Amino acid sequence: MSLLEYLRVILGCAFMLFLPGFAWSYFFFKKGEISHIERIGISIGLSIAIVCLSLFLMNKAIGFEINLLNCVVLILVLTIPPILLIMLKARLKKSRGDD
Repeated sequence: MSLLEYLRVILGCAFMLFLPGFAWSYFFFKKGEISHIERIGISIGLSIAIVCLSLFLMNKAIGFEINLLNCVVLILVLTIPPILLIMLKARLKKSRGDD
């Protein structure tokens, strides 16, 4: 396997098994509320649960086939909303003057 293939596998695993759960962990738990190790563990667990269940439902209930494009779109759809909600929460907190 070439270096590019190794890099692809590592980044793909991080994208699928870490990123969605990491975004949702920041939505559920404030910064500093849980330790870094707990956040990493929760991120991996949430990502596995959210991505696998969503792919299963997308395949069985809706009838979409599981391929690279559908997986990437689904992971982005699962990752972007918590990021937007965190940004919205921060903006509302800043406009109210809360600390």
